[in-house]
Amino acid sequence: MPRNRVNQRERLGQLGTAILTVLGTVAFISVALLAPNAIQMFTPPKTKRRRRPTGWDINRAVSTLTNRGYVMRERRRGKWVISLTPKGQRRLYDLTLVQQREALPKRWDGKWRLVFFYIPAEYGKLRNNVRRKLRELGFHQAQKSVYIYPHECREVISRLQNFYGIEPHLHYAVVETISNEAAYLLHFHIKHSER
Repeated sequence: MPRNRVNQRERLGQLGTAILTVLGTVAFISVALLAPNAIQMFTPPKTKRRRRPTGWDINRAVSTLTNRGYVMRERRRGKWVISLTPKGQRRLYDLTLVQQREALPKRWDGKWRLVFFYIPAEYGKLRNNVRRKLRELGFHQAQKSVYIYPHECREVISRLQNFYGIEPHLHYAVVETISNEAAYLLHFHIKHSER
C-alpha cells in the first residue's frame, strides 16, 4: 500500500476515523451522542486506543474534522449536531477503499485482474482521478487506460464505479494468462514458483 495513504489516515487519527465511520452510517448525529463507548465500537480492535476516549478527546476530534471541512456542526432544536460534508464523504470513501485494499488476499491465485476504461475527453479531470485512484490502490498501468492487479478486487472496483458514476465506462476482467507476465510478476514481487 502506498505510504502517503497510510500517513494521511494516521494524521486523521483513530478517533477522527471512527467519527467519520459513525457518520457514514447515519445522516447526522448529536454531538452529545458521540459517547466514548459508541466511538470505541467503530475502532478496529488491533488499533484500539489504550484508554477510552474522553468527552474532551471527542470534542477535539470533532473540531479537527470541522476545521478540515470533513464535518459540519450546526444547532438543531437546541442541540449541536454534526454531519458529513461532501469532502467528508470523499474522505470516508478513501478510507473505506484503503481498508478494503488492506483486506485483499496476500497469496496469489495465479490469475490477473484487468481494469480498463474509456472516459470521453470532455471528462478529463474524472479520467485523471480514476487513474490516480487506481495507482494509489496498487494497480499497475499496463497501457494508458488498462491497469493490472494480481488479486481479487471486484468489490473495490464496484465502489469506484459507483462513487464516480462510471459503471458503463469502467470494466473488470479476470484472465489466467497474459503476455509479458514475467515483468508483472517482478513488479508485484510474486515468485514464479507461485504460479
